[in-house]
Amino acid sequence: MEIELKINDKIIDVSYMFESCTSLIYFSNNNWDTNNVNNMSYIFKDCLNISDISKWKTSKVINMDNIFYNCSSLLKLPDISKWDIDRVQSMKSMFYNCISLLKLPDISIWNTSKVSNIGYMFFDCISLEYISDISKWNIENLEDIESLFICIIYSRCRKMEISIKHLSIIFLLFPLR
Repeated sequence: MEIELKINDKIIDVSYMFESCTSLIYFSNNNWDTNNVNNMSYIFKDCLNISDISKWKTSKVINMDNIFYNCSSLLKLPDISKWDIDRVQSMKSMFYNCISLLKLPDISIWNTSKVSNIGYMFFDCISLEYISDISKWNIENLEDIESLFICIIYSRCRKMEISIKHLSIIFLLFPLR
């Protein structure tokens, strides 16, 4: 199935827009104006394919919870590294259960200074082999990191290449009890 959609500048919430679109192969987003969108939660929940979303304007987005939740067949994502996430407050479960995902775009350059919740962000990404060095993320406003790297702790992400810096920066602020 192919979809041609037009989104105008008055749209502020695109949450659940493509939820469970398992037959979606391609959607044209050339005419999308995402400049005013502030909620993208669950937009691609349960999707098997995602078109190029790398040029989306995300500077007003506050909620990126579960964007790619349960996209279990995705091997890779479009390059979302250049998304402006300066206002994002929550990225909870962003890549939750992306069990086939092998690599993420370079998310190390994201400005995470307003983010308070990254709990379950990489939960059950069991095929993930690499995450860019996120040790430079500004995490001063983090309140919830519950089960962030749970697959590493339980050795489910056996292939993952992860720097000790990834974990040490988080454990400095959130020591194990």
